[in-house]
Amino acid sequence: MTDRAYRPVAGALVGVLDGPLAGTTKLTDDEGRFELTGTAAGAVTLRVSRNGFQTRTLAFSQPSTTAPVYWPLWLDTLEPPIDLDPGDYRLTLAIDLATASGFGAPCAGFPAELAPRSYRATIAARSPPMSHYNRSVRADDATLDWPDLFDFGVAGSFVGFEWDDSLTETLPGFRYLDIGGNAPTTEPALADGSSVSVPFNGGFAYCQLKSARGVYNHCSQVPAEQIVAYHTCSSARATMVFTKR
Repeated sequence: MTDRAYRPVAGALVGVLDGPLAGTTKLTDDEGRFELTGTAAGAVTLRVSRNGFQTRTLAFSQPSTTAPVYWPLWLDTLEPPIDLDPGDYRLTLAIDLATASGFGAPCAGFPAELAPRSYRATIAARSPPMSHYNRSVRADDATLDWPDLFDFGVAGSFVGFEWDDSLTETLPGFRYLDIGGNAPTTEPALADGSSVSVPFNGGFAYCQLKSARGVYNHCSQVPAEQIVAYHTCSSARATMVFTKR
């Protein structure tokens, strides 16, 4: 059990409303987990409640099997969400090189001018929302190899996402920048006028090659003799700022 930002919801009351397990109740643990044990093939209806969250009633089709079945569930917080509604934005991604560390390659020498990068972006509602993440971010810049960036969810002032495939920007001179990461962190997002700043665990990777290598342009995927420069920087203090256009 999580909220929309994928933070565990502990102490939620899960009740079975029908079927052979009707009347069974469980509380979620510190990691938001609960377990129902028994035979309950067919339709099963659950009601989930927790102070500070909207109560949900959910219907599942339980297969006839003795193997464990996992149900990903989430609750919407009653706290008003920070303003990241669908629309057009300027997305700025930044990493603090002074506090960043290397992973796989040294951070020292990372081009300072690439530590903040800005792109035209659009936030859209996922329809229908199939998971706790109910928003998606798409970039409009031609310099990016792939426009679809990541999906996210908002729980009050916290934003959660998982960057499955990092953003890749192709720069002049056989240079490439990869940016990825995940949230939430322990710090909330902050709104300031038309901008929202989201902290995230970020990774920035810079690669310069002697020549283009087709689709495999990352320094970890090419022979060492083809590499001119390779720097990676990781930080739990990376930020992404969405500014309305």
